[in-house]
Amino acid sequence: MSKGSASPTVPTAGAMQLLGTAVTHWPVRFTWSQLVALNGRKARGGHFNSCKKLLVDGGFVVERDGRIDPADAAFERIGVPRKKMPRTRAQILDLWLAALPSPAKDILREVAARPGAAPIEDVAGSLGLVPRGGHWNAGVSMLRVNDLVRMSSAGFELGQALAELRS
Repeated sequence: MSKGSASPTVPTAGAMQLLGTAVTHWPVRFTWSQLVALNGRKARGGHFNSCKKLLVDGGFVVERDGRIDPADAAFERIGVPRKKMPRTRAQILDLWLAALPSPAKDILREVAARPGAAPIEDVAGSLGLVPRGGHWNAGVSMLRVNDLVRMSSAGFELGQALAELRS
């Protein structure tokens, strides 16, 4: 192994950032896309692939049902105990609202505040936005990719990442 290379058992700083997020928010399990989005990154490219490989091959995470499950080694490496109680939807929503950029976080806040489906025109109007164009579309795309909202004939609805959690 060349000098300066990461050891397979010692995650790089980028991998440690992802691992820290996965451990800190346990028992919530994230997809790779969700995990990297929470860290302001994208789930593609060489750096992401290297971090993912280090975490999986090093035994720090296990992929189950498309979601990342931190292993005991991850908790030991980060130095925190594994939590027993699941988090509430409100806590998960706060996590995402803190991590998402505008307009994604603004759209999510509006959708989560409404019972049932939120008509797209109403959400956009309450935010003072027009529901089209690059800025709007980028926000909606980020929410959909991370399964935070889904589109129905009635408008936006909470996606499974939030809808399936207890309130």
